[in-house]
Amino acid sequence: MAKKGFTAEQIVAKLRQIDVLTGQGKMLPQACKEAGISDVSYYRWRKEYGGLKLEQAKKMKELERENARLVRLVVAVDDNGATYFKRLRSSRESLVILESLNPDGTTPAELLSLDGASGLARLTHVLPVIGVLFELPNQK
Repeated sequence: MAKKGFTAEQIVAKLRQIDVLTGQGKMLPQACKEAGISDVSYYRWRKEYGGLKLEQAKKMKELERENARLVRLVVAVDDNGATYFKRLRSSRESLVILESLNPDGTTPAELLSLDGASGLARLTHVLPVIGVLFELPNQK
């Protein structure tokens, strides 16, 4: 079957539908076919979403998306020794664009070169950011 990219809500609904059908005496392959998924998808989803309620499944998907966003955060170092804590927006041909993390848009994106030929600072290291700690300002 072609991959359809079901949402967390749709997956939980399909798992419940299959549970109802098997509870009515249908065999699992037949229940999966009626739900429009393969047996393999059912077992994979059951392993991942097993006993989750709809809200829990939504929260899990949201956390997965946030984790994917954090993976794109990098600490980049150029050949002049400058460091940048930014989001890696794109890497095309010989240029790397590092996007500002500042939500107000006042900090510009940085443009670095991969080969040093374009007159820009050359990117020498890129380290992925796994987690971020923030210090809250003292409130008096």
